[in-house]
Amino acid sequence: MAGGNEQGERRELLERLSGAQSPLEAADARAEADRWMAEHPDDEEVRRAMEQLRPAEGEEDMGGEHQGDEDLEEGSPT
Repeated sequence: MAGGNEQGERRELLERLSGAQSPLEAADARAEADRWMAEHPDDEEVRRAMEQLRPAEGEEDMGGEHQGDEDLEEGSPT
C-alpha cells in the first residue's frame, strides 16, 4: 500500500473514532482501531482517540466498578 493511501485510511479512522454516535459505531471504530494499532503500535494519536471513545455497550459495567463502591461504603458496617 502506498503511504498516501495509509494516511487516508488513518484520517478516516480518526474521523470514525471521534464521530461515533451509537454503541455499534463505537464498536466498529474500536475494532478498526485495534487492527490499525496492530500494524502501527507507535501511533499515539490513534491511541489517544481510542481512549477518548466512549465505552462500548456492556463495557461500562466492567470498567465502572469504582462507581458502585460509593454505594457499598454507605451500607458498610465498618
